[in-house]
Amino acid sequence: TSNSSSMPEFGGSESALVDPFSEESISGMMLRIEREADYRNQLVEWGLQRARLFSWDETARQLLQLYDQLADER
Repeated sequence: TSNSSSMPEFGGSESALVDPFSEESISGMMLRIEREADYRNQLVEWGLQRARLFSWDETARQLLQLYDQLADER
């Protein structure tokens, strides 16, 4: 993912970060993922673990909590 904006935070410390403005950075990472099976498999595992941290149910719960807080402040 991109090494800029909020993507490193979202992807986590284990994500494969690239400079989104550098063709060499992007192509280099793509080649590494293609050529290094152990690295590719580790990225898949990290991605699956990271995805478990996010859910629509939790997002909805947090949003509802925020709405409740805002309503209480009125």
